[in-house]
Amino acid sequence: MERFASSFGKSGEFTIIVEEANSKRDGAQDGLCVHRAEFRVSSSILSSWSEVFGKMMSDDFIEGKKKEVVIKDFSAKGVEAFLRFFYADTLDISQMDVIVEVQVLADKYQVPELQSLCKEIIKNEMTPQNAWTVFQSADKFHLQDERLAAKNLLFVKAKEALVQRPSVSDELLEEVLCSGLCCISDSELFSLLAKWKEAEQGLKTIELIEKSVNMERVPPLDIKRSGLDDESLRPLKTRRLTRTRGEKTEDLHDLLRSRFEEFLKAHQRPIGPCHRKTYEDIYSASLNFQWGVDEGRSQAMWEANFLTDWVQVTHTMSKLPGLPYRLACNHHDVKGPFRLDAGNWVEWRLLRFALYLTGISLTGLEAAQNMEILCGDGACWERIFCSEGKEIKVKTFVACHCDFMVRHFKIKMLQGSFDPSRVKFQGILQEAVE
Repeated sequence: MERFASSFGKSGEFTIIVEEANSKRDGAQDGLCVHRAEFRVSSSILSSWSEVFGKMMSDDFIEGKKKEVVIKDFSAKGVEAFLRFFYADTLDISQMDVIVEVQVLADKYQVPELQSLCKEIIKNEMTPQNAWTVFQSADKFHLQDERLAAKNLLFVKAKEALVQRPSVSDELLEEVLCSGLCCISDSELFSLLAKWKEAEQGLKTIELIEKSVNMERVPPLDIKRSGLDDESLRPLKTRRLTRTRGEKTEDLHDLLRSRFEEFLKAHQRPIGPCHRKTYEDIYSASLNFQWGVDEGRSQAMWEANFLTDWVQVTHTMSKLPGLPYRLACNHHDVKGPFRLDAGNWVEWRLLRFALYLTGISLTGLEAAQNMEILCGDGACWERIFCSEGKEIKVKTFVACHCDFMVRHFKIKMLQGSFDPSRVKFQGILQEAVE
């Protein structure tokens, strides 16, 4: 392909014309001017890659008769990278917005190899720094998967992504900042926003702080250090946002259990040396969630508190091999793993929290085992996974998303037997606000 790469734009009996609308210039009508770029190409090379181009370049179409194709709504840079691929069989570009454009062009002109390549590049090379570019470009071209992936990364890596103000629309900026899902404290978010340079157009820094930061959670010293005008901040200091900050998790049940243990530590002491004789006994007790008695409550009473106030669990298993608390934590019992047999299901309902779902990870699934996983918000259910004979032996991440904050999780076994603790729900946990 090297000899073709060197000939790009130098010869060819066909012309690709790009009409790109640019910003307003003096004398331009309707506030826009159109920039034209032309690329000489070989119809045989383009036709070998794209059936769409092959048909357009035939004498049956007006483009074939005129020996030219006009492309609108794309940049000259994006179209050039798209056309160069046909000659070089590679993408030699690093700008994410151009790669997104090329992906859309590849879809429009039915070049699946190039479309897959663009998807792979975006997936592997997206960072907190360029995620804003992907988010904006994917939004412009209605690429829902790439838009969602970029937004999720911005949520999880908010500290790195918000170092400086991104060049995106106010709508996209608010969608991220005002979601309450950014994994960053109010104090950290305030400090970052306070350092942003004011944009020539759009929301002012103080307006962004008002919409996205709970000032009650920002220490006075941080406010003083920000250098922002105290008069403009005064009305915000008493303003309280009801939403809470998100926390990333790769195992929902493990994080809930950890949060519950923090709750226990605030109300009672764990078993210590005065209760156990050896470190091994203490360590073993910690692993088994055994806690000392305080405030007149036993371990069983604390576990009951978790089951009634934190996570409610229901199931159709005729007999549990271990404690209900373990099932609520989706964790192995000392007596062995829980097993879901065909026709049975287990459901968890979060009472204090909700999850912004980004995916699941699972392992140990045989082809003979068939199950489905559903998520709900209390009003409706959505199936996010069905094994359908898939075999997943090693830990595998499956991206999935719901358009609502998830509070209900259900695993249904359709065929075979499976340990539900091998399924881990991933996403951003947020305290539920009624």
